[in-house]
Amino acid sequence: MSEEQIARLLEEMRDLQKQQIELSKQAIAHQQQAISNQQQAIANQRDTVRRLRIGVYAAVVLIMLIALLPSLFYAFNSCMRAVGR
Repeated sequence: MSEEQIARLLEEMRDLQKQQIELSKQAIAHQQQAISNQQQAIANQRDTVRRLRIGVYAAVVLIMLIALLPSLFYAFNSCMRAVGR
């Protein structure tokens, strides 16, 4: 092989290494963006769970009030009758 051919091969190897480094930098940037997106998704899911938990608690309280309402009216009426006697 002539020195000129060796020089071209070395230049091509150098250029390919530079390209590989650039592609590696892009891959790292994309991975960092993916991690950021995943962290945001986790935060959104936590917020959704918090809101759903509040909604479930409110529904349970409402159901309990509806279930206890007839008993409360009955007890109130019984007390009013006892006082009225």
